[in-house]
Amino acid sequence: MIASPTAAAAKPPFDAVIFDLDGVVTNTALVHHAAWKDAFDRILQDPRIPSGTNRAPLSRSDYLTFIDGMPREEGVVRFLASRGVHLEIGQETDEAGTWTGFGLGRWKNALFLEHLQRDGVQSYPGTLQLLQRLARAEVPTAVVTSSRNAASVLAAAGIQGFFTVVLDGAAAARLGLQGKPAPDAFLEAAARLGVAPSHAVVIEDSAAGVEAGRRGGFGLVVGIDRTGNRRQLEAAGAGTVLNDVGELDLGQVIGNAWHLVFEGFDAAHEGHREALTTLGNGYMGVRGAAPEGGPFSYAGMYLAGVYNRVRAKSADEMLLEEHMVNAPDCLPLDLRLPGRQWWSEGGMAVVRERRVLDLKRAVLERRLLLEGPDRRRLEVVQTRFASMAEPHLLALQTVITALGWSGAVEVRSGINAGVRNANLPERAQGSDVHLADRTAPPCPDQDLPPDAASVVEVVEHLDPPRLRAFERVLFEFARPGTVVLTTPNREFNVTWETLPAGKFRHPDHRFEWTRQEFRAWATGVAGRFGYEVRFLPVGPEHPEYGPPTQMGVFRKAGGAEG
Repeated sequence: MIASPTAAAAKPPFDAVIFDLDGVVTNTALVHHAAWKDAFDRILQDPRIPSGTNRAPLSRSDYLTFIDGMPREEGVVRFLASRGVHLEIGQETDEAGTWTGFGLGRWKNALFLEHLQRDGVQSYPGTLQLLQRLARAEVPTAVVTSSRNAASVLAAAGIQGFFTVVLDGAAAARLGLQGKPAPDAFLEAAARLGVAPSHAVVIEDSAAGVEAGRRGGFGLVVGIDRTGNRRQLEAAGAGTVLNDVGELDLGQVIGNAWHLVFEGFDAAHEGHREALTTLGNGYMGVRGAAPEGGPFSYAGMYLAGVYNRVRAKSADEMLLEEHMVNAPDCLPLDLRLPGRQWWSEGGMAVVRERRVLDLKRAVLERRLLLEGPDRRRLEVVQTRFASMAEPHLLALQTVITALGWSGAVEVRSGINAGVRNANLPERAQGSDVHLADRTAPPCPDQDLPPDAASVVEVVEHLDPPRLRAFERVLFEFARPGTVVLTTPNREFNVTWETLPAGKFRHPDHRFEWTRQEFRAWATGVAGRFGYEVRFLPVGPEHPEYGPPTQMGVFRKAGGAEG
């Protein structure tokens, strides 16, 4: 079986991702803040601090404004300058405790290592999940930090193997790179990864880091707001600001404001993408689910005013719940090469995928490149829209093109009535099944065999000249063992006072049959294609006009074969 989607199809439209360390990958900001606070609590009490200096403890705001994202020697100098204390930056060779930026910074680092050894550090779960997805898609990553302890921090968190490049404060100092908001370190990391900045992503939690990414011309700069600094991150130039790295969908392509574009496949974000690409027209709303389905897909079609009320027991109390019902899924469409497995079962690998929702035209287009086990490729273009002129109409067009070869492709399509309201963070108190099959006849044949087709209120929507084609498709080519077919009984229409004489029940009906007309058509079809048919009423029967709906149950005659 071929895995689908492949790693290539899952690859985002960027060549590399560069992470800040503190506050993005690991929760070292708390450890750093604790070490800085310990250091400045002692420094501010030192007799070398001029009298009259503000000796208030280091606050969270001070840390974010003057220290976070800076080389530690610069952080010392910047913070003390904010208190009116001038301090020379000194030399990198200054020993710990020397009254210079480097000396006090080195002393602070010793306090940090003590905290790190005693308390440890954890990576953020959302970041770890993204790193795992990028590793599977073979997207190179780098971590850039002003900290000189990057190796120790990554080892303590157990994630050192996820990064192709680690550029820490010590390496930046040796290269003479300026600290943030200068873009030097990010540009060096991109060069080491072998990618152009415009094809790379920077993920930062500090305003200085975001500004560095913007100034470096990176393709996407993501701000992570864990401390309520969204406005600062936006002002610094973040292309998007999120609460957690796990929310980042790297498949989203930012370009035309009227186009919502997703490249590749990302299982972690598939549900989010389906929701964002929902099409609706005021009567129906259909999620942007893949017609071939899959373990990460959730097909949902919801209709205005279609709810179900369910009683459920919880904690010895009876609850009355109202659910918006997920209607039968009209999207299913699958394909395969002859003799191979279906696409939905792994028979075709997705090499490339792109989804575009045109917000101006309200059209969803999905383009895929599929590859079979014999390396033959198909281009598949699927276009769908919900009609504003006909509220009950959803159109899905699929165009399949063989690339460099000629031959047959098998396609199957249908309607899945076995849907559930399953897309819930927690299971609902009541049942998630809200649909019941009311078309089966009330007789021992109620449970239809697997080789059966149910055609409910369909034929009357066909133009009469097309009935012969319908008959051949269903009874000659598909040839199910059993066919259950229902259609309105025109004679019953006179019982409805609101239906004008001579009018059909629905404006889209092309015809409606009397009982005699239906029997004549069904008997003729059965005779031509080797079936037997019997007739059953659906609904309460009127003594003169019969039931509102009539049913024909077709079975292959005497085991007839096609």
